[in-house]
Amino acid sequence: MKKDMSVPCGDGFINLRVGAIIMKKGKILMVGNHIVPGYLYTVGGRP
Repeated sequence: MKKDMSVPCGDGFINLRVGAIIMKKGKILMVGNHIVPGYLYTVGGRP
């Protein structure tokens, strides 16, 4: 079974995530989706 990277914190947990800002020739890579058109975010996620 695959498990998320979590750390106990008080009565809950902190989920560890990663993110990246990728730049090339003065442009930044952004990601969007079909659920919320026009909403962009940087790449990342959690294991």
